[in-house]
Amino acid sequence: MKNVHIYLGFVVLLTAAVASVAGGQSRPSSSHRLDVYIAGFFPYGDGVENSHTGRGVMPSVKLALDHVNEHSTILRNYRLHMWWNDTE
Repeated sequence: MKNVHIYLGFVVLLTAAVASVAGGQSRPSSSHRLDVYIAGFFPYGDGVENSHTGRGVMPSVKLALDHVNEHSTILRNYRLHMWWNDTE
């Protein structure tokens, strides 16, 4: 459970960083959202159990990204995407 909080905290921290950087720039029109890509490194191979960090945390990170992307006031002109890599 501690690892979930660490990864979700990372997503929140990254979102805040993107928001602060983007705050000083002109906003795109509301019909166009800029894509922001973040990297995720998870042990996700066949030998990794669902309860372990990669398989257990990755769905939570995806859910957090979905919540940020669907929220009408958080990074409303940006869409977060995650590129992930299997570290196993």
